Amino acid sequence: MSDEKPKKKRFEGLIQFKEALRQTIVCLQASMEDRFASSLQSELVRRLDENTEQMHHLLFATSGTVGKVDETQQMTDQHLLARIYQQQSEDLKAELICTQPDPAHITVWLDPADPLVTSYFFRLISMACNGTEAFDLKDCLAWGSVLRSQAIQDRAAAEAFVKNCSTQYGFSWDRTGIMLSFVQALSELLQSCDSIHLVADGSYVGLLIEGRTKASLPQDLQTTMEKLAKCDAHTLAINCASDPNASTQFAMLMPIRLQSKAVCASLLKGFVVLNNVRRKSKTQKNKLAG
Repeated sequence: MSDEKPKKKRFEGLIQFKEALRQTIVCLQASMEDRFASSLQSELVRRLDENTEQMHHLLFATSGTVGKVDETQQMTDQHLLARIYQQQSEDLKAELICTQPDPAHITVWLDPADPLVTSYFFRLISMACNGTEAFDLKDCLAWGSVLRSQAIQDRAAAEAFVKNCSTQYGFSWDRTGIMLSFVQALSELLQSCDSIHLVADGSYVGLLIEGRTKASLPQDLQTTMEKLAKCDAHTLAINCASDPNASTQFAMLMPIRLQSKAVCASLLKGFVVLNNVRRKSKTQKNKLAG
């Protein structure tokens, strides 16, 4: 008999993921080796995935190996549980439903056929699993993506920042309008503002705003998500602060080339919520958002 080990099938344990998302997860599996677990490697993931076609899970380790994890109680600070919802209908916004209580550190709703949002998911997981640094949403695009940053205290300052950036970089009226709608939505959700950042790489242009929320997250996450989803962003992300004295990060991203509503049934292609992922502490306290 041959001593050769049987070759591992490329999509073994990952067939439930569709289209571009499946390829992205294969790349994560290859790059993270023993720090990646699907339902084949983890009894916890297998049980969480039972009797559901709407959501699937993956378990990651920020260092070392995933190890044997059969219950959520066995997870340590080195584990990150991801819950993934793949688009079921034409409108992803209608599928944004929170599950409470939720053991997942990263919850993602996405269009699995969209290469931009699946690429962003790869970058996000890679940065979140970087055990040597605190996690920051500003790092989840390509290197050097932050073009401009400014400390802000209210909605007026945020809107002025967007309009100045629009003039400087020649944004279209459509792009500027989407950014302003994001600022308006956050002005209703934030108790105080810290900073605003214009981010862009070869795929995305967007905004990242940091501030203290009026509502308690993640308990009041559903309302927050619904308000943000009204702006016509391609991808939205919330990094909930694990420290009550820290700011929450909110990001909205649009493709370099905007799609027409006439040819795109649902502009929202991805929504990411992060909870209890390492964050740099923010002690800055500013005035109420206008």
